[in-house]
Amino acid sequence: MDVDGVLADLLNNEELKAMLADAFPNYNEDCITVYDFADIKESNPIAEKIIRDSFSNPEYMRRLPAYEGVLEGFERLANIPELDICIHTLVTGGYDVIKARKEWIEELNRHDAIRYQIDHHKKTMFNDSYIVIEDAPENLERSNATHKILIAHGYNKQYANEHPEVFVARDFNHATQIIAELLS
Repeated sequence: MDVDGVLADLLNNEELKAMLADAFPNYNEDCITVYDFADIKESNPIAEKIIRDSFSNPEYMRRLPAYEGVLEGFERLANIPELDICIHTLVTGGYDVIKARKEWIEELNRHDAIRYQIDHHKKTMFNDSYIVIEDAPENLERSNATHKILIAHGYNKQYANEHPEVFVARDFNHATQIIAELLS
């Protein structure tokens, strides 16, 4: 499963909006229409740089808010026996950011029953998954998972509409409901 856009509110949180207040006063997640921010880079390169720089700030990454329903989703996963989870995450900025991201994930995972590993390199481990949860269409495309779950956001609505074979979840908690049904 992915972290940003699935578990963590990387793009629509109040801290990021405050950092963008001068460069992009009307910013919200709906301004992002493509996942790689190419649309913002073209129209507002200063705002795009602020967004990208925040990704390499360990304190920012540590303070990211979890989406509503994430803890309930982890509770549901804890009740699925012998479940192994690979968490893949965007990490730029070196060891401090990797450490901050690991600590953030460990705070969410309060269950020893959930075994997980973190892939912070090239997001390759999820290719051998049975189920993948993502918000980035290009990562779903690269995955050979049997079941693909897309967390719905404005920047991936078109993909969801064009790929009926993909399960679309409104949030992580909903995605774990789909997983529970698939594994029952």
